[in-house]
Amino acid sequence: MSPSETPTDVAKCELLANHLLEVMQPDGAAADTVDAIRIAISRRCFEDKWSLDASQCFLEAEALEATDHCATRLTVGQRDAFERAVAAAIK
Repeated sequence: MSPSETPTDVAKCELLANHLLEVMQPDGAAADTVDAIRIAISRRCFEDKWSLDASQCFLEAEALEATDHCATRLTVGQRDAFERAVAAAIK
């Protein structure tokens, strides 16, 4: 962990990534793919410094469709990086 990372931020992003995976329900995906998606989401959340508003929205989403609304709370750059990271993890 670098000096600029705080356990709370890392923990928040890991929690968010785990929740989004539950919402996404990647049934049938290989375990390594699921892990890659989890890492990609957590990394983008932390490194791109998602806002509390966006993070909370994702954490409260109960269906995949609800995450579209949450994505609008990210900047265009954050959203693009998130989409690229998840797409790369799936391949």
